[in-house]
Amino acid sequence: MEAIVGLPTDLFYNTGIATYVWILSNHKPEERRRQVQLINASGRASKMRKPLGSKRQFVADREIEETVRLYGANQESEESKLFPVEAFGYRRITVERPLRLNFQASPERQARLDDEKPLQKLEEAEREPIKDACATLDPEQVFANRDAFNKALKAALTEEGLKVGTLVQKAILNTLSERDPEADICRDKKGNPEPDAGLRDNENVPLDESVFDYFEREVKPHVPDAWIDEEKRDPLDGRIGIVGFVVPLNRHFYKFTPPRPLEEIDADIKACNDRIKQMNVFHGRDEVPCIRVLPRREREGQRPSTDHRSCESWSSVRHGCGPGHGLRALGVPLFAASRGSTGGSDRCRINHPGVQVHQAIL
Repeated sequence: MEAIVGLPTDLFYNTGIATYVWILSNHKPEERRRQVQLINASGRASKMRKPLGSKRQFVADREIEETVRLYGANQESEESKLFPVEAFGYRRITVERPLRLNFQASPERQARLDDEKPLQKLEEAEREPIKDACATLDPEQVFANRDAFNKALKAALTEEGLKVGTLVQKAILNTLSERDPEADICRDKKGNPEPDAGLRDNENVPLDESVFDYFEREVKPHVPDAWIDEEKRDPLDGRIGIVGFVVPLNRHFYKFTPPRPLEEIDADIKACNDRIKQMNVFHGRDEVPCIRVLPRREREGQRPSTDHRSCESWSSVRHGCGPGHGLRALGVPLFAASRGSTGGSDRCRINHPGVQVHQAIL
């Protein structure tokens, strides 16, 4: 790989995702060996006059020529960066944490015994005695150690004259257990801690760094009981961790823009609030009038209905209603001719055929 060029978005008809050009060569020049050039051409786009689906931009010829010059120069700049190959490589290690379980023969947990497949395969005559034996255990006692509970379970089965296979025993332990970070670590026959698959995680270690140094610095301080699964090794070099590569082009060209000062933001908010207050002032009143417009065919003096279905063409217009103020309702320009007050209700007379203002709510 010689270079990767990041292109603008919205270049293609069916998708607007970011796209990249990979420049590959089996005959790298000497000056390009053991390095990769990244070119950020995402800002070299021109708007189309008429979009075609998701295609809203294109790269003009002059921008293509400039991008080619950046590639040919093979120099560091704001749009071109050079990195060694190892900068993009990593080893993915598997981080394990110990399994910790508590055990209790509570009625809620015993009710889940019927859901275990090894028990479902047994005949009812074999399954019911096992459930009865589990019911003899103290439902209030919580075991924080798996070996201690296993011993109590075997004693309960022995008293009933039962012998169960390994699969059935594991099913019982699985049903009567729950994860508990305060419980003892579950260990295998050799005394090694068993890993908890639910807590398994991965870490990407840079290629030029020791996986053990990275683990001690980045993982151990947060999870002291964790360890590296040394069985996961790369098939090519046999070392711990699977080798991989990732090229985060956007990360290398990202420019942090600090937010505006809080004083400047507060000043803008205050200015916006002042403009809103000025808009809400109407002849000394604090509220903007709401004018409801009805077709003239509605009966004169009838109050507008609150049901939109029975008032098919009325709308609410928020605007100044003084003499000479222009209004628009239902897409039709209206002109306020005068303003008066009758019986305490403010009214606006609209000089336009086909519409009549019944009430102005102030």
